[in-house]
Amino acid sequence: MGAGKRGVGKSTIALGLARALRDHGRVGVLDLDLYAPDISAMLGIVHRRRLADRVDRLASW
Repeated sequence: MGAGKRGVGKSTIALGLARALRDHGRVGVLDLDLYAPDISAMLGIVHRRRLADRVDRLASW
């Protein structure tokens, strides 16, 4: 789901849709908002690592 506007409920709708679809199988949600990842906050997920740390770890394989 994407739009050029902020604050119109994209994350809320995406999370609601994912929760509704989980009854039918596995569902994944990828929040690509680099400035304000709202879905992780809505789910109470606390990030302990930065994205750059994960990229560095993957690059060392």
